[in-house]
Amino acid sequence: SGVKVNRMNRERVGRIALVASLAFAVAAFAAEPRLGVGMECLDRGLWNHVPAMPYLKELGIKRVRLQSGWARTEKEKGKYDFAWLDQIVADLSAIRVEPWISLSYGNPLYAVPEEGKQSYTGQTMFPMRSEQGLAAWLAYVTATVTRYKDRVRIWEIWNEPDFSGFLNVPKGSDWATEYARLVRVTSGRIRAIQPEARIAACTAGGPVGGERRSAALFEQGIADCVDIYTFHAYRDIPEKMTPGVGAAFYSAVRSHAPKVAFWRGEAGISSVNTGGGALSHLPLSEEMQARWMSRNLVRDLADPNISFTSWFHLSAFEHFSHERIYHYGVLREKDYSRKPSFYVLKRIRQFFDDGHCAPDATASLSLWVSSKAPPETQVLVSGAAVYAFRRNGLPLFAVTALWPSQEAMNPVKVGSTMFSGDSSGTWKDPVLYDLLDGTVRRLNPSPDGTRVFFDLANHIRIVTEAAALAPYVKLPPRKTPVATPPAKAGQVHHE
Repeated sequence: SGVKVNRMNRERVGRIALVASLAFAVAAFAAEPRLGVGMECLDRGLWNHVPAMPYLKELGIKRVRLQSGWARTEKEKGKYDFAWLDQIVADLSAIRVEPWISLSYGNPLYAVPEEGKQSYTGQTMFPMRSEQGLAAWLAYVTATVTRYKDRVRIWEIWNEPDFSGFLNVPKGSDWATEYARLVRVTSGRIRAIQPEARIAACTAGGPVGGERRSAALFEQGIADCVDIYTFHAYRDIPEKMTPGVGAAFYSAVRSHAPKVAFWRGEAGISSVNTGGGALSHLPLSEEMQARWMSRNLVRDLADPNISFTSWFHLSAFEHFSHERIYHYGVLREKDYSRKPSFYVLKRIRQFFDDGHCAPDATASLSLWVSSKAPPETQVLVSGAAVYAFRRNGLPLFAVTALWPSQEAMNPVKVGSTMFSGDSSGTWKDPVLYDLLDGTVRRLNPSPDGTRVFFDLANHIRIVTEAAALAPYVKLPPRKTPVATPPAKAGQVHHE
């Protein structure tokens, strides 16, 4: 199996050295990406990254999250074997992808008796329970940051510390207090080695229920220690993070850390339910995963408060117990073939994160439906999410109904009117682009150019001018516009 990695092959040491021809300076990175993908769990040998590299290159994504794997690197006290991580960083460098690294988890070599029996992962071992553990942790951090500082500029401290399965603090202690202690000492060590590094604190919680946990962390006074706050906050309906909910969340953190940047460090959903894992209570499928992805990632990219969002995960991987496979990735297990979500992620990267697209607060799109439509249809349309962007200098609107992603929805024909802060609000060459299947359809505007009609679905469809889709979609020149009702329009498939 491509996911169940043979134990003898887990410690791959071939092609390991920090080869100068593969390494490239951090300064070589171009404009800051806003979209990434996760390659977590390699620290526990739960999947093999090598067959996935051509697909990562095809996606065009330029930033990937890794976990550093203290327990995998130091199996004998004081001796580090970075061969496995050297290989991954070199392979990413070869295709010009920037890794950002979560320094995690613990190491069973330094666990104290009250922590109980530790697994090989060291997931629940807390370094600050003993002087020996803290000294060993800081020595490991020193070795790791020193080794990769020319290729890694962003370091995250631990993963989901507000979840006891990943950070088991002493009885009677508060996770926020203990994690803040870890952040202070670790960030100090990182900055001593790499003063220009960007440092992130992390929580599993976030908006829509986790605001209090987020605020509790920054109440510990760590604002001067970190540059980035990464939250995860998996939610069944992405749009539960409404503008109002988001504003309350950002305000709760910024009242203590006004300069911190917000990143969603993980966002994902599985395509198969194998028991356990975030959102595993939902009826999952590959199609549902693709719909949910389109809504969650575009929602984040439309939010000017979120500097970066990362999809969890690139590939299927084993659970650390080796008893089941998790299918959060855009690549399937065994053959690493592409799921529908792979193509959705590729299209989102192209249209929303190629340096030519940004959220646009000056533009809006109003949707309407006939007053004769059933009440449930009217409610569906009135509650639809519309995200405004500007791409290639033109208004671009990403639209979805809030119908549950797990259910196929019959599209609803709606009318729309565009308003833009720097245009006449009229359509010139409108098109409807479907993120799910890559088709684009020309829309016929009303005679005065103020209205178009299109089908609303429960995944992201783009309403924009044809020129906004360049260079990925090129259409022949439009013939003389046809007044509504629209004539039949052909479809152009976009890969």
